[in-house]
Amino acid sequence: MRKVKLKIFLIFASWFLWINFTSAATLYWEKSQEEYVLGDIFLVRLKIDTQGERINAAQIGISFPKENLEVIDLFKENSIFSLWPKEPQVLKDEGKIFLVGGVPRGFAGQGNVVTVAFKVISASSKLEKVKVEFSGDCLVLLNDGL
Repeated sequence: MRKVKLKIFLIFASWFLWINFTSAATLYWEKSQEEYVLGDIFLVRLKIDTQGERINAAQIGISFPKENLEVIDLFKENSIFSLWPKEPQVLKDEGKIFLVGGVPRGFAGQGNVVTVAFKVISASSKLEKVKVEFSGDCLVLLNDGL
């Protein structure tokens, strides 16, 4: 009897692990050009592709190199999200942006989440790439009642 319980537990545990690692959406950046120089202000659109699924909410963490970039503004206009239970936060001293948005009745397809205006505040003498990345605390929720 004990072995049967253990097998059932392992089956359920592996099912939950599988759920945690599946993804129904892709977050990506859309920018107008590849290279920027000291003093440039540029817009970058945070986009989402739901991969054919219907979503209704997202929590997104973004990190940027605070020694190279400064967030000038963040625009929610033209966003797929109409509900912002918590206003987007820009933590300039930490180089982080946090967003929590929702959409009634869900959304499926590709669309804008926010647009971020960055300013290049520092550059090195050598050619280097500056990375704006998603942090590990990103969640995109399906519009499935759960």
